Amino acid sequence: LKGESHYFDLMAGSANEVYVLTDNDYKGSLTDHHAVAWKSTDQGDTWEEILSQPDELNGESFLFAGDLREGETGIEAVVIIEERNSREEDGYVNRVYQVTEDSYTEYDMDEVYAQLGDQDHLWSVKYVNDHVIALAGTEEYLLYDIDTQKVIKSLPYSLDRGYLKIQDQLLLYGKEIYSCLNAETLEDQEPEEGLKEFVQMMYEKNDSQVLPPMYEWNDTIVCVTKAGIYEYADGEITQIRQLSDTVNGGRAFNGLLPFCKVRDDEYYVCTLGENGMVLWLIEGSREEMKE
Repeated sequence: LKGESHYFDLMAGSANEVYVLTDNDYKGSLTDHHAVAWKSTDQGDTWEEILSQPDELNGESFLFAGDLREGETGIEAVVIIEERNSREEDGYVNRVYQVTEDSYTEYDMDEVYAQLGDQDHLWSVKYVNDHVIALAGTEEYLLYDIDTQKVIKSLPYSLDRGYLKIQDQLLLYGKEIYSCLNAETLEDQEPEEGLKEFVQMMYEKNDSQVLPPMYEWNDTIVCVTKAGIYEYADGEITQIRQLSDTVNGGRAFNGLLPFCKVRDDEYYVCTLGENGMVLWLIEGSREEMKE
């Protein structure tokens, strides 16, 4: 995408397309329908706009965080948007929306901000299931029912932990798995031993510096680390390939940045470059930075 983009999520589509959630605004030229999600069917060479920010927001509104998924009516996103507002004490307000191609819903965050201590403490949002989203603060991870618009569960949290939704489970992970819940009932579960070993090994493969990015693709958990790309399926760990230092300067990969697998031997990973975030296509021996 053109301009200096920050990528908040990457998602593979069922037809081998790739979706991105980004604050890209074509070098600052906001339109009346500031696009926040795009689709590419040609490995990121061209992009089609699919979701826009809610019309009720003013031009001084910026995507802050979000998550994509394929819903019943198409691609949808849950997003945090920062809106400049001179009437507010801080000069802005953070709003949380569910956005589809032709509609949007704002969620009441009063209870969330009260529990987190301040709206500034909310920095991430993820889907859990059809009626629950996860809201990450600096010290708590809140599970929020979008039907009742109430917090229904709280988990201990810190900024060195990532979120991963796999099959019917929700994981908070880093150098190990800290929380494992049934994604429907939200009850605590014990993760399988092989999965615990995989998470610990991937942290070590990432130089034991930072949690690595993970993504679920067709019941396979995919992970990119400093040592390369690994996959976990049916209790087995497989190294798929190594990456050259060109992709991330020989550094550990940051699990708070998005990553996805689209099909066999095709991956997309985000890194931080000198001029902001960079999107890379990894395919076979090909490592291509997308413009």
